[in-house]
Amino acid sequence: MKKLFWVLTASLPMFFVASCGDDNENAVLSLNKATMSIDYGKTETLTASDKGGDWSSSNEFVATVNKNGKVEAMHVGETTISYVKDGERATCIVTVNGLNNEFNTIQTWGATKVSVVNQLPKTWKLIASSNGNEIYSVDQAENYPWYGFIYESDKLAGSSMYFTDQYFDNHNFKGYVAERYTEVGREGNEITYVNGATRATATTACVVEYDSTEDVWSATYMPVDHLTKAGNGNATVAASKALLKKALNK
Repeated sequence: MKKLFWVLTASLPMFFVASCGDDNENAVLSLNKATMSIDYGKTETLTASDKGGDWSSSNEFVATVNKNGKVEAMHVGETTISYVKDGERATCIVTVNGLNNEFNTIQTWGATKVSVVNQLPKTWKLIASSNGNEIYSVDQAENYPWYGFIYESDKLAGSSMYFTDQYFDNHNFKGYVAERYTEVGREGNEITYVNGATRATATTACVVEYDSTEDVWSATYMPVDHLTKAGNGNATVAASKALLKKALNK
């Protein structure tokens, strides 16, 4: 009887150790964060539950990651950071925020005209319209900046912002562009930017032009597939110019 008791008690620790080993084998690969919000130009490090894997970014234009999990915010946007080890994958969705948001416009392409107008501040003033497109000032005195909205079949196809050379400098338009875009072409006074490393990987384009006669800059945003092969002179930009001319000459 004493022998049987000794055998039973001696086997208990062995059973306990075996159970712990099974739990470790079934551990799921994970990162310390499932989502990350980081400002443009900043860095932050992700850590994995198991070492020895490989890091990658689905969009290196937005953020890169090195072999140690250090994430660097390159441009405004969203990317997925992945970590792979022994066939398992763990991910973190990274959102890069802009520091300069002075030149943001409505860019919900395909939105109806009614929904766009409903998003505008009540203090804005409708200055002029042309072929269904509209241009607004931010106050009743019609001071800059102005905002234009281009529609195709009553759906938002482009949005523009118009501002003076002084506003350009005071609000650092160059900095705004650097946080979001890369230059892909020039034609005459127009410069074309896209929110990707190339047109093929971008979703939005921005065509910028300065009218020295009127001292007005225009930045026209649109889906990247609206660009012509040359990159400029597309219908959206032409509509934006016509809208500005209508507002200036009303």
